[in-house]
Amino acid sequence: MLIHEDDSLAVFNKPSGIDSEDVIFFQNLLEYQVKLFVVHRLDKRAQGLILFAKNAGVAALLSEGFKNETTQKTYHAVVGNAPNSLSNSLENWIEKNSKLQKAFIVQQKTNDAKLAKLQYSTVKQSIKYSLLEIQLHTGRFHQIRAQLAYIKSPIVGDVKYGFKRTVADGSIFLQASALSFKHPISKKNMNFTIPLPTGWAKYGFE
Repeated sequence: MLIHEDDSLAVFNKPSGIDSEDVIFFQNLLEYQVKLFVVHRLDKRAQGLILFAKNAGVAALLSEGFKNETTQKTYHAVVGNAPNSLSNSLENWIEKNSKLQKAFIVQQKTNDAKLAKLQYSTVKQSIKYSLLEIQLHTGRFHQIRAQLAYIKSPIVGDVKYGFKRTVADGSIFLQASALSFKHPISKKNMNFTIPLPTGWAKYGFE
């Protein structure tokens, strides 16, 4: 779904099951098709807000915003085991295994390890599940999935990282729910939010 479009960029609500690098899929959602440039990525089985640039110069400026954290992304996740702390900061060394397409937490820095940082807070709890709000401070491969699994709170549907079963539509309960950044051309503050997925309601969250 197209959320916003102007001469420089476009914001979409990516459905689960779509690769964030499938620019053709997103280009087809525009009223007038133009080439889109990937600025950041969102896991294929996750859903939510994703930002594309319409030229390489804008892409470079937007990418810089992610690097220096002037661009803010807020995620929500439903986990099967409540974390020991209602809110906390997680900081881990994380390695990507390209063959397995999986991230692993390691105990110390290695040549392949990158530092991963996030903060989470518990928004709501039901009998079996917890809804977490997450702020990323780094953008590592499968970072949220791996770090939550490491504290024994895997995301619902995420069998790769330890949840006990998949969900019917094949998604994981991870959504990029809010996106804030300064427009690289107009310099206006851009803020976008979307509601929680309707499918989360049966788990107690809507």
